[in-house]
Amino acid sequence: RADLRTSAVEDNIRRMIGTDFDGYRRMLTASNFIPQGLLNDVSNFRYPLQVLLVGYDGAGCHVFNIEDNVINADDAAFACVGSGGPNALVSLGSRPYRKNIPLAEAVFVAYEAKRTSEIAVGVGSTTDIGIVQQGRKPYFLNPTQIQKIESIRLARQKLSSSEHSAIQRMLK
Repeated sequence: RADLRTSAVEDNIRRMIGTDFDGYRRMLTASNFIPQGLLNDVSNFRYPLQVLLVGYDGAGCHVFNIEDNVINADDAAFACVGSGGPNALVSLGSRPYRKNIPLAEAVFVAYEAKRTSEIAVGVGSTTDIGIVQQGRKPYFLNPTQIQKIESIRLARQKLSSSEHSAIQRMLK
Protein backbone atom coordinates (compact mmCIF):
# COMPACT_ATOMS: atom_id res chain seq x y z
CA ARG A 1 0.00 0.00 0.00
CA ALA A 2 2.85 2.41 0.83
CA ASP A 3 4.46 1.66 -2.56
CA LEU A 4 1.19 2.45 -4.36
CA ARG A 5 0.87 5.74 -2.46
CA THR A 6 4.49 6.70 -3.16
CA SER A 7 4.04 5.89 -6.85
CA ALA A 8 0.85 7.97 -7.04
CA VAL A 9 2.53 10.90 -5.23
CA GLU A 10 5.48 10.69 -7.63
CA ASP A 11 3.15 10.77 -10.63
CA ASN A 12 1.46 13.84 -9.16
CA ILE A 13 4.79 15.60 -8.53
CA ARG A 14 6.08 14.68 -12.01
CA ARG A 15 3.00 16.28 -13.56
CA MET A 16 3.33 19.44 -11.44
CA ILE A 17 7.08 20.15 -11.51
CA GLY A 18 8.62 17.70 -13.98
CA THR A 19 10.64 15.52 -11.60
CA ASP A 20 10.17 12.46 -9.42
CA PHE A 21 9.99 12.35 -5.62
CA ASP A 22 13.78 11.93 -5.19
CA GLY A 23 14.39 14.87 -7.55
CA TYR A 24 11.93 16.92 -5.52
CA ARG A 25 13.80 16.02 -2.31
CA ARG A 26 17.13 17.03 -3.91
CA MET A 27 15.62 20.37 -5.00
CA LEU A 28 14.43 21.05 -1.46
CA THR A 29 17.80 20.13 0.06
CA ALA A 30 19.79 22.18 -2.43
CA SER A 31 17.71 25.32 -2.19
CA ASN A 32 16.37 25.22 1.39
CA PHE A 33 13.13 26.37 -0.22
CA ILE A 34 9.89 24.51 0.40
CA PRO A 35 7.00 25.44 -1.88
CA GLN A 36 4.22 25.25 0.68
CA GLY A 37 1.43 24.42 -1.76
CA LEU A 38 3.30 21.44 -3.18
CA LEU A 39 4.33 20.27 0.29
CA ASN A 40 0.67 20.39 1.35
CA ASP A 41 -0.35 18.49 -1.78
CA VAL A 42 2.16 15.73 -1.02
CA SER A 43 1.24 15.59 2.66
CA ASN A 44 -2.49 15.42 1.97
CA PHE A 45 -2.33 13.16 -1.07
CA ARG A 46 -5.01 10.45 -1.07
CA TYR A 47 -4.69 7.41 -3.28
CA PRO A 48 -8.07 7.11 -5.03
CA LEU A 49 -9.00 3.61 -3.94
CA GLN A 50 -12.06 2.46 -2.04
CA VAL A 51 -12.85 -1.12 -1.13
CA LEU A 52 -15.62 -2.81 0.82
CA LEU A 53 -14.44 -5.99 2.50
CA VAL A 54 -17.18 -8.28 3.76
CA GLY A 55 -16.73 -11.60 5.50
CA TYR A 56 -17.27 -13.59 8.64
CA ASP A 57 -15.33 -15.31 11.38
CA GLY A 58 -16.16 -16.96 14.69
CA ALA A 59 -17.51 -13.66 16.01
CA GLY A 60 -19.97 -13.20 13.12
CA CYS A 61 -20.22 -11.13 9.96
CA HIS A 62 -18.11 -8.02 9.41
CA VAL A 63 -18.07 -5.06 7.01
CA PHE A 64 -14.96 -2.93 6.51
CA ASN A 65 -14.71 0.24 4.43
CA ILE A 66 -11.12 0.69 3.24
CA GLU A 67 -9.93 4.05 1.92
CA ASP A 68 -6.93 5.85 3.42
CA ASN A 69 -7.52 3.81 6.54
CA VAL A 70 -9.74 0.90 7.53
CA ILE A 71 -13.11 1.70 9.07
CA ASN A 72 -14.96 -1.09 10.79
CA ALA A 73 -18.60 -0.60 9.77
CA ASP A 74 -19.95 -3.43 11.95
CA ASP A 75 -21.86 -1.07 14.24
CA ALA A 76 -23.70 0.59 11.36
CA ALA A 77 -24.25 -2.80 9.66
CA PHE A 78 -23.67 -1.18 6.25
CA ALA A 79 -21.13 0.85 4.33
CA CYS A 80 -20.91 2.45 0.88
CA VAL A 81 -18.07 3.48 -1.42
CA GLY A 82 -17.73 5.41 -4.64
CA SER A 83 -19.19 8.60 -6.02
CA GLY A 84 -22.72 7.35 -5.30
CA GLY A 85 -21.83 6.33 -1.74
CA PRO A 86 -23.36 9.39 -0.06
CA ASN A 87 -26.66 8.85 -1.90
CA ALA A 88 -26.69 5.17 -0.99
CA LEU A 89 -25.96 6.01 2.66
CA VAL A 90 -28.99 8.32 2.75
CA SER A 91 -31.13 5.56 1.28
CA LEU A 92 -29.87 2.99 3.79
CA GLY A 93 -30.07 5.42 6.68
CA SER A 94 -33.70 6.26 5.92
CA ARG A 95 -34.72 2.63 6.35
CA PRO A 96 -34.92 0.57 9.52
CA TYR A 97 -31.76 -1.26 8.46
CA ARG A 98 -30.16 -3.27 11.25
CA LYS A 99 -27.77 -6.18 11.70
CA ASN A 100 -30.48 -8.80 12.17
CA ILE A 101 -32.60 -7.80 9.17
CA PRO A 102 -33.87 -10.83 7.21
CA LEU A 103 -31.69 -11.62 4.19
CA ALA A 104 -34.43 -10.96 1.61
CA GLU A 105 -35.08 -7.51 3.05
CA ALA A 106 -31.36 -6.76 3.31
CA VAL A 107 -30.87 -7.63 -0.37
CA PHE A 108 -33.81 -5.45 -1.39
CA VAL A 109 -32.73 -2.46 0.71
CA ALA A 110 -29.12 -2.74 -0.54
CA TYR A 111 -30.32 -2.97 -4.15
CA GLU A 112 -32.59 0.03 -3.64
CA ALA A 113 -29.65 2.01 -2.18
CA LYS A 114 -27.48 1.07 -5.17
CA ARG A 115 -30.17 2.25 -7.57
CA THR A 116 -30.48 5.51 -5.56
CA SER A 117 -26.72 5.99 -5.91
CA GLU A 118 -27.03 5.98 -9.71
CA ILE A 119 -28.03 9.65 -9.75
CA ALA A 120 -24.38 10.47 -8.95
CA VAL A 121 -21.97 11.12 -11.81
CA GLY A 122 -19.93 8.05 -12.69
CA VAL A 123 -22.23 5.40 -11.20
CA GLY A 124 -23.29 2.87 -13.79
CA SER A 125 -26.51 0.92 -13.93
CA THR A 126 -24.84 -2.50 -13.93
CA THR A 127 -25.43 -4.19 -10.60
CA ASP A 128 -23.98 -7.38 -9.16
CA ILE A 129 -25.36 -8.78 -5.92
CA GLY A 130 -23.15 -11.13 -3.95
CA ILE A 131 -24.41 -13.01 -0.92
CA VAL A 132 -22.01 -13.91 1.91
CA GLN A 133 -23.50 -16.02 4.69
CA GLN A 134 -21.77 -17.87 7.47
CA GLY A 135 -21.72 -21.61 6.82
CA ARG A 136 -22.52 -21.25 3.09
CA LYS A 137 -20.44 -20.74 -0.01
CA PRO A 138 -20.66 -17.11 -1.28
CA TYR A 139 -22.69 -16.71 -4.47
CA PHE A 140 -24.04 -14.08 -6.87
CA LEU A 141 -27.61 -13.53 -7.97
CA ASN A 142 -28.14 -14.01 -11.68
CA PRO A 143 -29.51 -11.26 -14.00
CA THR A 144 -33.03 -12.73 -13.95
CA GLN A 145 -33.10 -12.62 -10.14
CA ILE A 146 -31.83 -9.04 -10.13
CA GLN A 147 -34.49 -8.06 -12.69
CA LYS A 148 -37.17 -9.51 -10.38
CA ILE A 149 -35.86 -7.33 -7.53
CA GLU A 150 -35.99 -4.33 -9.90
CA SER A 151 -39.62 -5.13 -10.76
CA ILE A 152 -40.49 -5.21 -7.06
CA ARG A 153 -38.67 -1.90 -6.53
CA LEU A 154 -40.52 -0.22 -9.38
CA ALA A 155 -43.90 -1.50 -8.17
CA ARG A 156 -43.23 -0.12 -4.68
CA GLN A 157 -42.52 3.34 -6.07
CA LYS A 158 -46.06 3.76 -7.37
CA LEU A 159 -49.01 4.80 -5.27
CA SER A 160 -51.89 2.38 -5.03
CA SER A 161 -55.17 3.71 -6.37
CA SER A 162 -56.49 4.20 -2.81
CA GLU A 163 -53.32 6.09 -1.80
CA HIS A 164 -53.57 8.23 -4.92
CA SER A 165 -57.26 8.98 -4.19
CA ALA A 166 -56.54 9.86 -0.55
CA ILE A 167 -53.85 12.36 -1.54
CA GLN A 168 -55.99 13.71 -4.37
CA ARG A 169 -58.84 14.42 -1.91
CA MET A 170 -56.45 16.39 0.32
CA LEU A 171 -55.47 18.60 -2.61
CA LYS A 172 -59.01 19.76 -3.46
